Amino acid sequence: NKSFMDHNYTLISRYALEISPAFGQYALCNGYPPTCVGGDPRLVGRKTPSSVGDGESRCAAENPLGFWFSLPKGGRCEGQRRPGKD
Repeated sequence: NKSFMDHNYTLISRYALEISPAFGQYALCNGYPPTCVGGDPRLVGRKTPSSVGDGESRCAAENPLGFWFSLPKGGRCEGQRRPGKD
């Protein structure tokens, strides 16, 4: 029985994404395949690491620790469509 803190990660990934400025609730996802708790089925979730700052800080322009994002499948744009508020 491993805890959620015992992942023994050995790789780091970096992505460049174009996302809608309309953020939803962050989904906490762990494991492979991931099991997610909370979140929005379509909007990208955003929060500060370890809830540092004012609330989830979804609407803050910046944070000294950066942001975590959750990316639901339901929010993926098809083909050449670009993200927007709708």
